Amino acid sequence: MQFVRNANKFLFISIALLIGAFLIVFTKGLKIGIDFAGGGVVYFTGNLTDKNISDLTQKLSSQIDHFSIKKDNDLNKISFSNENNYENTIKNIKNSLLEIDKMEIVKSDFIGNQFGKDIVINSIIAIFVALFSVFIYIWFKFGLRLSIGASICLVHDCIVIIGFCALMQIEINLMTISALLTIIGYSINDTIVVYDRIRQNILEKTLKKEKFNQTEIVDISIKSVLKRSIVTSFVTILAIFSLLFVKEENIQNFILALIPGIVCGTYSSIFIAAMTAKFGNIKIKLPKNQSEIEDPMRYV
Repeated sequence: MQFVRNANKFLFISIALLIGAFLIVFTKGLKIGIDFAGGGVVYFTGNLTDKNISDLTQKLSSQIDHFSIKKDNDLNKISFSNENNYENTIKNIKNSLLEIDKMEIVKSDFIGNQFGKDIVINSIIAIFVALFSVFIYIWFKFGLRLSIGASICLVHDCIVIIGFCALMQIEINLMTISALLTIIGYSINDTIVVYDRIRQNILEKTLKKEKFNQTEIVDISIKSVLKRSIVTSFVTILAIFSLLFVKEENIQNFILALIPGIVCGTYSSIFIAAMTAKFGNIKIKLPKNQSEIEDPMRYV
C-alpha cells in the first residue's frame, strides 16, 4: 500500500471521525461524573429487585432532582449530583431504603461543587501539559514539522475518544482523564517509532550520498513498522480486555475508553507520518555520528 499517495483518504477518514465526534458530543452530550459535576454516592446492601428500584425511584424523585440507582452483587449504589444539603439528602435516602426493604447504607462519599470545578481545571491543565511536553520533546528529537504533526495526531486521538465516550455514554470522570493521558502516551510511542524509522532511512541514504525520494522513504518506513504496531496494539488490547470482567464501574469505563483509544492511536501514528510527507519536505534532525545511530536508547 502506498501510504503517502493515499494520504488524502486518511485525511478524509480523520475529518469524518472528528466531525462525527463533535456532532455526537453536541447532540447526545457528555455524561459528567460527580468527580466534575459535584455530588455524592451512597453504597448500600440488600437484594435490590426491579420492584424495589421502581419504588425507590418513586420515593426519591420528590426529594432529589438528579440521581441514578445501580444494583450490584456486592454493593448497590445511588449517585446524585448538585445537592446543596448533603446531610439531608443522605437522611432521605436512608429513610427510603429502610421503608422499602430494610436496606442499610454501608458508606457514602461527597464532592462539593467547588472541588469538582477545581478537578475539572486541574484535569484540563494535566492534558495540556502532557500535549505541550510531547510537542517540545518531538521538536528537539525530530524537528518542528514532525512535532506539529505529532501534536495534531494526539489532539485528534483525544477528540475522537471524547466523541466515543459521548456515543457510549461513558461517564467522564478522573478515570476517563487517566485513560486519555494513557492514550496520549501510547499514541506518541507509536509515532516516535515511525519517525525514528523515517530518520534512520533518511540518514542511511544521506551517509551513502544517495539520492532518495521522500515519498518512498516514508512508505518504506511505515511498512517496516506497520506489522509491529498492529501486533503490539492487538496484544495490548487482549491484555487489558480481561479487566472488563472486573465488576468495578470506574475500571470498566477506563478500559472502554482505552481500547478504542489504542486503535485510534495506532491509526493516527501512521496517518500523520503520511500526511506530514504529503504536505512538504521533512526537515528531520539527523544524529551527528554513527554511535548515536546505533544507540539502543534512541527511542527514549
